Amino acid sequence: GSSRMDAVRQLLAKSTEFVNANTCVDSLLLNEAGEVIGTATAIIRDDEVLLVVDGDQEWFELLTTLAAEHEVTVTRDRQRKAVNVEGPLSWQVVEGLTGATPIADVLLRECVAGTLNGREVLVARSGSTAEFGYLVVADADPTATLTAAAQELGGGLVDLGVLTRVHVETNSPVLPEQVAGCTLLEAGLGWLVSLDRDDSFVGDRVTSLSA
Repeated sequence: GSSRMDAVRQLLAKSTEFVNANTCVDSLLLNEAGEVIGTATAIIRDDEVLLVVDGDQEWFELLTTLAAEHEVTVTRDRQRKAVNVEGPLSWQVVEGLTGATPIADVLLRECVAGTLNGREVLVARSGSTAEFGYLVVADADPTATLTAAAQELGGGLVDLGVLTRVHVETNSPVLPEQVAGCTLLEAGLGWLVSLDRDDSFVGDRVTSLSA
């Protein structure tokens, strides 16, 4: 819908007010009380905003409410799959997926479209750890293709337990444990929020927090 960016700006703790099309934003998801209830990567496209979300039912209820207020259409597309490719050789895993844009030209926070098995795939320069990589979103599950490419380079599919340890070591969010009984600043997650915002957003009471 035409007001989709207004809805997204209210949904995310990180401001999207001045972002351009074909970029991505990583953000915490907050509830009305300013408590952390998830994370999201928003991929801003010319005609839609794609949200890759790790959130619970509480956040989806907030999404439904805001969508109705802004008269925008929300689709939970279970066919699309999102996979993070990270590490020093991650560019070699995804370099064939970026279409007309050479992988070396994909800037941090940029998103480009390409193809995988004849279908559209999006490659966003982002990641779930301090070692930035790429977020790949495809209509068909790209896990097998990406895993095979990683294995040829000595990598592979990461065990979730190992990934959690990496998140702890790189200060990527480990939810809900990391925020239990503390504010997002005490949890060290202030970098995923725009605390200097003066507009209204879900959980905006966090702007009164001080380090």
